[in-house]
Amino acid sequence: MPCHFIVLRLNRVLLLLAVAAIAGGVAAVAAEEPSPPSADASPRTEVGRGIVSSPELAKVLDLRQLPAAKGTKFHKRTAAEISAEVPAKPPEILKLYLKAFADLGFRPTKGSPIVADDFALAELARDRFVASVTILKDTKADTMTVMVVRQGAFDCSKLPVTEGGKALGATLSSAMFIARAGVAEESEPVINALVKSGWQKFEVPTKVLADTTDMRTFNLRNQGYRVLVTVSKPPVPNSKTMVQYQMSTIAHELPAPPEARDIVFDDANRKLKCHVPGDVVDVAKFYRDAMPKVGYKALQDDDPKPDRILLRFEPPEKGILLVDLTTEDHKTTTVELTWQSPESSVESDPSKK
Repeated sequence: MPCHFIVLRLNRVLLLLAVAAIAGGVAAVAAEEPSPPSADASPRTEVGRGIVSSPELAKVLDLRQLPAAKGTKFHKRTAAEISAEVPAKPPEILKLYLKAFADLGFRPTKGSPIVADDFALAELARDRFVASVTILKDTKADTMTVMVVRQGAFDCSKLPVTEGGKALGATLSSAMFIARAGVAEESEPVINALVKSGWQKFEVPTKVLADTTDMRTFNLRNQGYRVLVTVSKPPVPNSKTMVQYQMSTIAHELPAPPEARDIVFDDANRKLKCHVPGDVVDVAKFYRDAMPKVGYKALQDDDPKPDRILLRFEPPEKGILLVDLTTEDHKTTTVELTWQSPESSVESDPSKK
């Protein structure tokens, strides 16, 4: 079962629960406090509740370090997200992850975990740093689909509410508000408010669900954080437009200039493509300055050509990141960032031969 389906399904469940609470006159729920860590927990790296980089988030929690159940088949395994098929029952899988997180000082939040024969959900926190575990039965196989997400410590209550909107409160990893206008009318001001505060809009390589008149989804990123914005009108009578923010984190920071457009970002495969106004020389200056700031070491470049500049950087991990800049008219530059494995990077980097 693809991760996107799980995320969207959970977002829809949370949205309907909020609507039900409002309809029943229940007050908005404030952020839940995590259970206190054990007294013998040793001091560990923590981060603040604002925007921080991916390397700083990885110092707190790197999901690649978690153990795996026997027979696990990984579809994605990064510092920020795990997606896998596991041939075991939800209680058994969850027990393994609860133990692993407990060893790192994380404890289940209030009301967590929820366990059944064919699914399990858990939210875990250390101080206000959050991660989640979702386990669902794969309908096409005799296995469980497991998704572990590092959501970080960002204060979701600080995310914007559009004019006339009514905040419903925030949890440790999400926030929601009732908007005044319709889905189409609210989408642009929500995204503009995020962009103005430093977030950058991007597309994923494959969008699972197409936008409709009743629901639109948007992805934005800011250093080590990523927010999924869902603007929708729930399928209940006399419903209002709801805007939900769902926070998660990014494993690999791949910068794009602020003026970049048509950004397609693939975190798991370390790829980015976009278009930037200006010539390749100007865009190359941006990357020579930006990449070292997010942990990449500059390597030997190819000799530049009038219509192409190829830059090479060594990531914090092994391999090489290529920044390929091309132009046809010297007014717009096409940018492609791709990661090469250690084996193939030897062939592409003259300094390693």
